[in-house]
Amino acid sequence: MGDHNLRLLRTRFAAAAIAVVLVAGVASAVIRSSHGGTHARYPSAWDKRIEPIARFVESERGLSFRHPVPVEFLPEAAFKKRFANDQKPTVREQAELRDGVAVLRAFGLVQGDVDLRAAVSDLAQTQVVGYYDDQAKRVSVRGSDLTPDVRETLAHELTHALQDQHFDLRRFENGPDGAEEAYRALYEADAVRVQFAFDKTLPSDQQQALDFAHSQEAKGANETGTASTTPEALSDEFEFPYLFGPAFVAQLRRRGGNDGVDQAFRRPPRSEAQIVDPESYLSGVGVVPVAPPRLQPGQTRVEKPYDVGQVSLLTVLGARVDYGEAWTAVRGWAGDQAVPYRQAGRICVDVDTALRVSAQADAFATTASAWAAAMPPGASATATRLGPTVVELRTCDPGRDAPGPQPARPSAFKVLATRSEIIAGALEDGAPYALATCAADKITERVGPAGMAALADISDEKDPRVKQAAAVGQRAATECARQRST
Repeated sequence: MGDHNLRLLRTRFAAAAIAVVLVAGVASAVIRSSHGGTHARYPSAWDKRIEPIARFVESERGLSFRHPVPVEFLPEAAFKKRFANDQKPTVREQAELRDGVAVLRAFGLVQGDVDLRAAVSDLAQTQVVGYYDDQAKRVSVRGSDLTPDVRETLAHELTHALQDQHFDLRRFENGPDGAEEAYRALYEADAVRVQFAFDKTLPSDQQQALDFAHSQEAKGANETGTASTTPEALSDEFEFPYLFGPAFVAQLRRRGGNDGVDQAFRRPPRSEAQIVDPESYLSGVGVVPVAPPRLQPGQTRVEKPYDVGQVSLLTVLGARVDYGEAWTAVRGWAGDQAVPYRQAGRICVDVDTALRVSAQADAFATTASAWAAAMPPGASATATRLGPTVVELRTCDPGRDAPGPQPARPSAFKVLATRSEIIAGALEDGAPYALATCAADKITERVGPAGMAALADISDEKDPRVKQAAAVGQRAATECARQRST
């Protein structure tokens, strides 16, 4: 890697900033489900306070707004009310929520009952600074002052408005699920990149204010458990675009600048696996179609078939087996389909997963069998080889009292996310992709899963673990550079 530094922390406490942005996206969905869309009306000219930020977004992104975007500044109480989502779910919605939680219990990702709807609403009311509504085509922000964090948020959300005008952010709103998740990773990471570029244009005192605000947000979340009411597996799903998308976008830009990003919007990635490995997307490695598992007599489908995805399967397996085993198992992921159903009064789910080659299916089947054996007995979990490259997982809701994920096990999602952030930082520093991934893998091996997961939670760049990891990174980079030169 030569002179390129591996950045183990996102610049300027970006973890806290991304958390705020991510909640905004989730909360926007809450708003749409509660209040419905509105007819978009566009102003004839930009708000004078907003126009300089909009012009920066245009310049940085290499695209022009087709029309100004309405931006509303809401008082604190009105902004919070927007996210309250206090309408009582219908009987059907309540049943769907119960079935959804049962599926999560069947995968071994949660324990007991979960009120996700309330958790997201509460979190949004306290953490969101602003958001772009892709139905109303409007940006809303909390308060009336253009504080540094509001200006930063506007740069991010106006990027979404610009993307929407050129590429349509709702393109995959109705699925398929893997394509929708991959597309979200593309447009969120693109907006994060513009947001960070905008931050660098702020005066030094405003940058310092942002650093302090982000560090306090991260520290407060760690100390008080702000998001503790949301299961970790669901937080991981929400965070996926912000943690894995940056490396994908960085490689697009390295290969083709803004034009490369535009091409990805026109021909979007179709899976989590393509986001995790951007070279697979760029080289045309696609998703293998997988037929949905067939239901047997006595089984009644409760939801249409859907994609699970490489990283989501890693999260499932990683809750019961070691990260190394889980990542090796899913690394050859090629496609999947899941079907949740009701059988004998309880919710079950079958997942058929295709791997690229038979040897990878062997590894997946072995790890999946270990996962099934570690699940609660009430889940009746099994792993079955269906063909040379297809393996089926079958599991059922073990009940509210069954044990959930093992908290002492390092989060496989965090380990892989930290690896992706290392790759993103190296790419931004100019390192070739092969060199960045080589170094990231060596760091993961030497720091270990627990150390990598711990790095994901660090909010203080002066933490000694950061210095230690950076030293490991430099040695790994040197070794990888030597390997490439021989």
